[in-house]
Amino acid sequence: MAGRQVGKKVFDWAALSARLPLSSRGELAALRTQYTALRTNLEKYPEEVKPIDWNHYKTVIKSPGLVDEMQKAYESIKIEYPPDNFSKLISENEKETKTKVEGLLKDIESQIAGLKAQLAAVQAEKPVEDTTVAEVLREKPEWSKEIDQEIKENKWM
Repeated sequence: MAGRQVGKKVFDWAALSARLPLSSRGELAALRTQYTALRTNLEKYPEEVKPIDWNHYKTVIKSPGLVDEMQKAYESIKIEYPPDNFSKLISENEKETKTKVEGLLKDIESQIAGLKAQLAAVQAEKPVEDTTVAEVLREKPEWSKEIDQEIKENKWM
């Protein structure tokens, strides 16, 4: 019975609550209360429906043929559940998303490695307050040329 799948799912409410911001935890508590109430209500009913005792009704109901008609009508009812058209699509999308996420994680890891290398280089440099102008100009000779050009053209002020 499709309705029975509802009550079999087990939620880790504490983990869900921990992931949510404090402002949303009240809504989660309300959802949990509602879910518990619905699940309790669902558990009142048996998982399998008892078959109808047609012989009992034939002995109790005196109208000839009525029970036979009802039995025939009841047995002719066929309830078809809608086909599952989305599980395959969801699975495919999930696989694609996992692949994309794995690629993004690799990119992020390489970015992190590059940033760590940059940070290590910055931390290895001599502190600015201990660095002289001559040292900076030795590391950046293009700055020295630019400064000399500006002085030559009187653009240094």
